[in-house]
Parts: sequence; structure tokens; C-alpha cells
Amino acid sequence: MKFPKSFLWGAAVSAYQVEGGNKFSDWWHWEIKNKKPRSGKACNFWNKFSDYFDYLEKGKMNAFRLSVEWARVNPQKDKWDSEAIARYKTIIRNLKQRKIEPVLTLWHFSLPQWLAKDGGWLNPLALEYFEKYVVKIRKTLGEEIKYWTVLNEPGVYVYKSFIEGDWPPQKKYSLFDVLRLRKILVKAHRAAYSILKTKNNFVSSAFNLSWDEPKSKLNPFNKLAKYFLEEFSDWGFLKELSSRLDFVGVNYYFHNLIDFPFQVIGPNKNAKEFSDIGWEIYPKGVYYVSKKAFQKYKKPLMITENGLADKKDLKRGKFLQDHIFWLNQSFQEGVQIIGYLHWSLMDNFEWSMGKNPRFGLLETDYKNMTPKPRKSFWLYKKLIESHTEIV
Repeated sequence: MKFPKSFLWGAAVSAYQVEGGNKFSDWWHWEIKNKKPRSGKACNFWNKFSDYFDYLEKGKMNAFRLSVEWARVNPQKDKWDSEAIARYKTIIRNLKQRKIEPVLTLWHFSLPQWLAKDGGWLNPLALEYFEKYVVKIRKTLGEEIKYWTVLNEPGVYVYKSFIEGDWPPQKKYSLFDVLRLRKILVKAHRAAYSILKTKNNFVSSAFNLSWDEPKSKLNPFNKLAKYFLEEFSDWGFLKELSSRLDFVGVNYYFHNLIDFPFQVIGPNKNAKEFSDIGWEIYPKGVYYVSKKAFQKYKKPLMITENGLADKKDLKRGKFLQDHIFWLNQSFQEGVQIIGYLHWSLMDNFEWSMGKNPRFGLLETDYKNMTPKPRKSFWLYKKLIESHTEIV
């Protein structure tokens, strides 16, 4: 069974990771202060987006997930950069002229520095500021957008920034503050949904949904550990937000093998294949995750991210084949799947890991800021053609 002609095939990026020069973002200042890997010009997407879009067309892709950088359009409190907003409009219209559907994300981890300095999401007025931002983007870009994702992986942000303390604000917070942040992000999505929703669009968030299973069902604590892991991950956010979603944005990367008390989060150490950064490659997980999400929430699914770090491009081709195979298997069994967006179109700035991990279908030459298609890029094109109905 092939996917319908309306199926969204494409790739995904985020603003901070590809645009470059986001000097008003908390991440930019964090990199300087902590002497972390610098994003710099990133992929210079801000100036060379059309070159990248040429490859979307060459690869027969009809969808592209991108984001707006809140700090770029709102560089100072109560001040808006009309030129930056106009640039985003140009970028989106360029996609639409090519008959490529934009999937627009409003928040992909980074914050305006002016807000970060004043408490970030824990600022009592943070929700009010976010709502003003959403209203601004709806008024200026709303007519161009059919698919919205409000938040990207809120559970990952809570863990990396507030529990582990590896991301800005790089501080380990109390359980009280962690729970408060979760409530704020839930409210942020709900408020944005009310602002954005019309009869002509579809609004969601993108959730990092891992496939979690106990190593042994004989250990009673494994089941309990699985419950708490999912409750406090993006599965928990999905449960809280399910009534305010038109589809479920699924980011699938991880297979957690739970072996309490030795391991709760982490890959099967005996797995056959891993990416360059040690993430287990487990294609069947996208089948399990999609089946579970659809059976629980009865909403259409869009795979908003799925990919791997593979600098030599030795595994990406098989990765694509296997994940699309299992996604199609899920589709044949009645799961409503409306799209698959590979992470990512090009190599980019991979947050605290810098530019070393290579996730791109396109290889980025950071010296000359030019893209070059990998072999897997052309294989993806063939997979799109062979898995889509002609009429």
C-alpha cells in the first residue's frame, strides 16, 4: 500500500540551528559566556535559503518544517523587527511558490536574551510575552501557514535545561520549579492553540516520543519506572495536550530499554547499530510509537523529525528505507499518517554538541557555506517516488 499523493514528504530544520547570527538569543550569549561550540553563521540559511530550497525540489519533497526565531523578531522587550518578520514571509512564500508546504514551529528551545535574563519561562509574565509573540506571527504569517507546531519537544527542554542543566540556563532546578515549568509550557501550547486555530489550519506541537520497554517483565519495578519515565517525558505532555491538537507531531529517535535500577533511560547496549553519537538505531520503534500514539489519541500523525548522525553516510540510506518500511506497515494497519519529515535537510549546529554531528541529507561545507547532496539524498528521492500513489 502506497501513501496517498497528498502525503507530506520532506525534511526539517530549526531556525537557531541553521540561520546563523541569532545574536539576540539566549543560546548565542550562553555560547560566549561558557566558551561552548559557536553557532556563528550556522548554515547561513538566513541568506541562502533559496539554494537549500532548490534541493527540496530536486529531491521531490513537498513539505519543509522550519521555525521562527522568537529572539530575531522580538529582539527587545515590546520591540519588533519588521525586517526580520518580512524576511520570514519571503522565505515562506518562496516555499509556497515551489508548491512546498511549510510546517512552521514557533518555539524550538531558544528564548530572547532579554527574557532569559529575567527568569525565562519562569518569569511571571513569560506566558503573556509568548502570547504577544504568537499573535504577532499569526497576524503577519498566519494566512500562509496550514500546519503549525507550537512547541518542540517540551519534555526534552525541561530535562536538558532544568534537570540535567546542560543547556541554558545551565542550572539544576528544584522539583518545584521543574513542575512549574511543565505547567507553564502546557499553558503556552493551549494559549497558542486558541490564538492560531482556524477552520483552515492544523495546530499541534512536536513531541519526542521514544519507544520504552522493560528488559525483563519479571522485574516489577521496570513497569513502574516505565510509567514515571513516560509521565515526565513528552508522552506526558502529549497526554495533557491531546484535546488541543489537530494532529500529533512525532519526533522519533530513541528506544529505551528499562532495566531498573541499573538503567531507565538509555539504549540497548547489545544493539547491532548505533549512530555516530551513540544513539541506537531501532527502526521498528517508529511502528510501535505510531501505533501507540494513534490508538491512544485517535489523531492523525505527522513524523516531524526522524534522523541520525552519520558523517560518512554509511547508514542513512538503510535508516531511511527501514524507518519508512515500518511507518508504511503502521499505515497499512490503519494508523492515519499524513507526513514524514527527515531530520535534517542539511548538517547544522547541533546545540551543545556543536557542528560535529552530521545529520544532513545535504553535506554542509561550513567554510564556503555550500550544500552538497549525499548519496542518501538521492535514495530518499527514490523512496518518495516509489512509496507515493501516482493518482
